[in-house]
Amino acid sequence: METEQLLVPEISCNHCVRAISDAVNALPGVQLVTVDLAGKTVRVAHDRRTDLAAIMGAINEAGYEEIAVLT
Repeated sequence: METEQLLVPEISCNHCVRAISDAVNALPGVQLVTVDLAGKTVRVAHDRRTDLAAIMGAINEAGYEEIAVLT
């Protein structure tokens, strides 16, 4: 299992949390999505059926354009 952590500065409310969670959870291989409203971060645990590009694409499609990868 792999884990990605992303900064999404546009997260501002519970609607954002739900929209991002739903979009990323719809990807194949996603095991867990944690969206931190206060920290404006998204943590995703996934297997090899998905990758960072797909996760970022799903967040972007949900309406959030500014995404940074955290190490």
